[in-house]
Amino acid sequence: MVTIASLGWKAGPEDGAEHYVYQTLCEFADNTGFCWPSMETIAKRTRQTVRNVRTIMRKIEKSGWVRTNKVGRSHQYQLDLP
Repeated sequence: MVTIASLGWKAGPEDGAEHYVYQTLCEFADNTGFCWPSMETIAKRTRQTVRNVRTIMRKIEKSGWVRTNKVGRSHQYQLDLP
């Protein structure tokens, strides 16, 4: 069985920091590619600032790797999977 986390290593953005954030999202994703970790959680896992993670999220969203949906006060992320 192929997991979403293993797919993240095979696909994703070329830039190292962007790929690291994408891989972190893949690790949180369910079998359909949805996840909802907080920016603080992503920042802690990737050892970056929340501000930098927000910048990277905008970049990978613009590139089409992730779609963001606001749900109440939180965000839900849909990964573009190969």
